[in-house]
Amino acid sequence: MPLPESKTGTGAAGLLLVWTDASVAGLVSRLESFRASLEAGGAAALSGLVRSVNADYESSAGEGRLCLALAVRSPAELLERTGQALEKLKGGADSFSEAFGLHFQTRPAAGGRVAFLFPGQGSQRPGMLRELVEAFPELRSAFETADRVLAGRLSRPLSDYVFPSPAAGPEEEKRQLEELTATNVAQPALGAAGFGFSRLLESLGVTAGAAAGHSAGEYPALCLAGVFSEAALYDLLEFRGASIIAGAAGRDLGTMLAAAADAGRVSGIIEGLADVYPANLNSPRQTVLSGRADSLRLAAGRLKEQGIRSVPIPVSCAFHSPFVQPARERLAARLAQVAFQAPRLPVYANALAAVYPSEPARVADILSGHLVSPVRFVEEVEAMYRDGCTIFVESGPRSVLTGLVDQILEGRPHLAVAGNTGKGSDWFDLLNCLARLAAAGIRIRLVALAERMA
Repeated sequence: MPLPESKTGTGAAGLLLVWTDASVAGLVSRLESFRASLEAGGAAALSGLVRSVNADYESSAGEGRLCLALAVRSPAELLERTGQALEKLKGGADSFSEAFGLHFQTRPAAGGRVAFLFPGQGSQRPGMLRELVEAFPELRSAFETADRVLAGRLSRPLSDYVFPSPAAGPEEEKRQLEELTATNVAQPALGAAGFGFSRLLESLGVTAGAAAGHSAGEYPALCLAGVFSEAALYDLLEFRGASIIAGAAGRDLGTMLAAAADAGRVSGIIEGLADVYPANLNSPRQTVLSGRADSLRLAAGRLKEQGIRSVPIPVSCAFHSPFVQPARERLAARLAQVAFQAPRLPVYANALAAVYPSEPARVADILSGHLVSPVRFVEEVEAMYRDGCTIFVESGPRSVLTGLVDQILEGRPHLAVAGNTGKGSDWFDLLNCLARLAAAGIRIRLVALAERMA
């Protein structure tokens, strides 16, 4: 199936409004005026009221001003949600963030650096970001470029795996997911989704001051920083996946298992098990193991005996472990052919838990070793936080990294927000993400957004 049709005037299901003022009392006054005008004018007055609110936001001086942001799925929610906002503001709430789309902070977090986070394999799903690909050329262009770069290297265009025809039943759904999960398909697909989404965010005013990725997500982070071209991004990710498959040469590629505990406790429990390796040190409450399927079943049994839940991860091999060592030399040879540049912004490395060096040759060395090295995500996020990153935006499908950051930085001031949760409307997820960022003090280009949604 070709890429979803590009649509203008998408009639997106939702609205985003941001009220701004120098004081809470001023916000209350603006909300009351909006509600009175909406009740008096009804649906006929709505578009003009929304334009007025958002134009006022864009023209106001951002420094020191408070923002109340509201994302709704339909205009019918506006009176109810603005009523809830008034109740909270009049009740003295100094901050609130509701999953249904209502967000406010008296102490915005925008003084810190914004970091984009790119998810790795396991976050893919058929149809990911479809609604946004239809509306935003930044996302559509990423998949079109990936299709061109990888033409002839896959059995069909990459976008066909990502946006298959509607499944006729559960068996076909399973087959579509399995095809997308193949490592040489999933990695460039997630690269296109993450990189395209980052361009979308930038077009709406959200700019990265730093970047990081989880596993294969480190590649779009480096591409965002200008280390290599977008074409090289898709070439490298497909080659990385294909190298893993080719390097297997009939060997067991293994798989992965997520355990709900920190790395120290998990390592103690699995001690002595053959062919099991801590691969992703994700958070104080999650460690991912790589290994043979039968060995991981034994590990899951040990973990269960200790009261620790574990879940298999839908990946095609045991990443970040000796299982993929044969692919390292192949990847290193390919990396040697790529024109690397010094990063334009700090990119944090999984293997180092620190910023990539500026020397291009060292970047290539780190990337080849990255394939077999553990992902030190806890230490990496801690390093980013020490360096001033307080706002983390997950650029791509699902909200895996958002949850991990919240676990790592629990109890400390920060904001972690996903651009797409994968649990409902792509449009509402985007609007809710932008609402949270606006409330935190990030200046969103609402007029540009409205033009896409008109």
